Amino acid sequence: MVNKIAEVYGARLGKQIDPMKDVLVTLGANAALSSYVSAFSNSGDKVVAFEPMFPMYIDHGEFSGGNI
Repeated sequence: MVNKIAEVYGARLGKQIDPMKDVLVTLGANAALSSYVSAFSNSGDKVVAFEPMFPMYIDHGEFSGGNI
């Protein structure tokens, strides 16, 4: 699946896309956001969430060890 995604979008964008480094497949936007926050925040980091927002955004920050 990731190989096909890289192939299709690589052709559309006119560049080489590495499926193992440049493609993330998730079950939805919530899972993608959770992965992003976990990848880019460390324990003790301050995480900013703007309102209006979904309450689960706070959970993503706390799960990654951040302070909201």
